[in-house]
Amino acid sequence: MNNVALLPTGYLESQDAPVSNDPLALLGMVVSLEQGVTLRSFMQMLRLYPDFARLSPFFAQALAETQKQPSANCITDAFTVLQLAKLIELTGFPGNPAVQSYTTLRGTSEHGGQEHELRFISLGELLDMPLALGGVKHTVFGDRPDVLICETAFSLFDVIEGIAWEMGFQGGSRQCSLRR
Repeated sequence: MNNVALLPTGYLESQDAPVSNDPLALLGMVVSLEQGVTLRSFMQMLRLYPDFARLSPFFAQALAETQKQPSANCITDAFTVLQLAKLIELTGFPGNPAVQSYTTLRGTSEHGGQEHELRFISLGELLDMPLALGGVKHTVFGDRPDVLICETAFSLFDVIEGIAWEMGFQGGSRQCSLRR
């Protein structure tokens, strides 16, 4: 399987060579995050590869907001890492069972623990937080106490889509609390 790595500088590297010609061809590749990758690294990737920024209408505002922030120390004390995870839910039983699959971005401690929603935390407090790939959480019929967590791989598209979803809620009102 083809792999692509996101570097702390925002550049992508595929098979030990920088990517420059057609970044859209990388979307289906399995991604890894090199040591030191932060949300700022991801935003820099969107600048370096503008085709990726066009994948979500929320990226334009996030990129503009990133430009207004200091160049370092944009962190929060609420958690230690931003973690992408997949969530697979089987719902609707008995009756009409359905499977829903999501990619989420949450704040957490390095060793798991409580997840923190990001929508009420400003982008200026998230940019320099370490970015990590988590596992897949499988819930059956809404039974969250019995969540099964497994290892998984993320495509570059999964990462972009998961962060785009979260960027769509940045700066939201505390009165509006949509949940999946």
